[in-house]
Amino acid sequence: MLTGSALWRSEPWLAQARDFVDATLAARGLRRNAPLETVRVQPWSANLRFSYSGRSDGIGWYKANVASNRFEADLIAALAVDHADRVAPHWAANDAGDFISPDYGSVLGEVVAEENLGVRWASVLTRYAELQVFVAQSDLELPTPRYLPSDVADEFDSRTDDLLAREVVRAAASRLAAGPVPMSIQHDDLHQWNVFLGADTAQAVDSARFFDWGDSHVGHPFASAQVGLDQFDEDLTWPVGPSHDELLAAYLLPWRGYADDATLRSLVNDALLIAPVSRIFSWERALADPGPESAEWAHRPGQWLDIAIDRAHAAARLS
Repeated sequence: MLTGSALWRSEPWLAQARDFVDATLAARGLRRNAPLETVRVQPWSANLRFSYSGRSDGIGWYKANVASNRFEADLIAALAVDHADRVAPHWAANDAGDFISPDYGSVLGEVVAEENLGVRWASVLTRYAELQVFVAQSDLELPTPRYLPSDVADEFDSRTDDLLAREVVRAAASRLAAGPVPMSIQHDDLHQWNVFLGADTAQAVDSARFFDWGDSHVGHPFASAQVGLDQFDEDLTWPVGPSHDELLAAYLLPWRGYADDATLRSLVNDALLIAPVSRIFSWERALADPGPESAEWAHRPGQWLDIAIDRAHAAARLS
C-alpha cells in the first residue's frame, strides 16, 4: 500500500485530487482552467497548485499531510471560527485531511526588505502571541497532539540516560506547569515563510495570516520562541541574550496580563529547555511514513535530542 510521497506521486491519487478540486470549485461557481500542478512533495506533505476562473479568477492550493498530521485541516477550521483573519481558512477538506484553499498572496519572506525584517518580525510575533492568548482564554478544544510540560519531561527521560539533563528538563517542566501562563496552541515552525503578508508595511502586519500548522500542538505557548526567535541567528543562545531582546519583548507584550516581565522572560528560558524535545516529536510525526526521501531528514530527531541535552547542561552550569 502506497503512503506518503509515493502515494502523492501516483496517478490514482492525483486523479482523486483533480476530482476533489473540480467538485470544490464547481460548488463555488468556478472551474479549473489549467492542469493541477505538483509544486512540492516532501515526506510529510504535498502541495499542489491550480488556477481557476468563473465568477472570479485566481489561484488555489491543495495540501495533503502524512497521517499523523492530518489534524491540520480541522485545526485551521477550529481557529477560523473566531480568528479567521489570523489563519488561512480553507474552502473544503476531505476525509483524508487533504484540504483546498484559495491563494492568500505573498509570504513575509518574499515581500519584506532585509533591513526591515527585524521590525516586521517583531510585530508579527505580537500578532501571533495575541492569537495564542485568545486560544488560552477560550474553551476551544483543538484537534492537535497535546505535549504538556510533564509529558515532554517524561518522554525526554525515556530517550536519554543523561541524569543531569533529565533533572534540568524536569525542573523546567515543573516550573512551566505551575506557572501563571496557561497552555495554548504552539505552531512549532513559526518562521517568515509561514506567514502571509501582503506588503512591507506596518499596516500589512495587522492582516498577517499564519499557515502551515502541521507541526503544531497544544502545550506551553512559550516553546514557540524556539523557532520564532531564531529567525536571524542560527545559534539561539540560552538564556535568551540581548541580541533577541526586541523580538522577545514584542512576543511577550500580549502576555503581560499574566505576570511581570521578569517572570515571563524566565518562563521563556524554561520553555526553551523543553522546546527541543517537542521538536523531536514534530520531526517524528513528519517522518512517520518511511520511504527513500525520508532518509535525508532522518537525523533531525537525534539532532534535536542533542540540542536538548546540550542546552540542559548549559542551564546547569549557570544555575
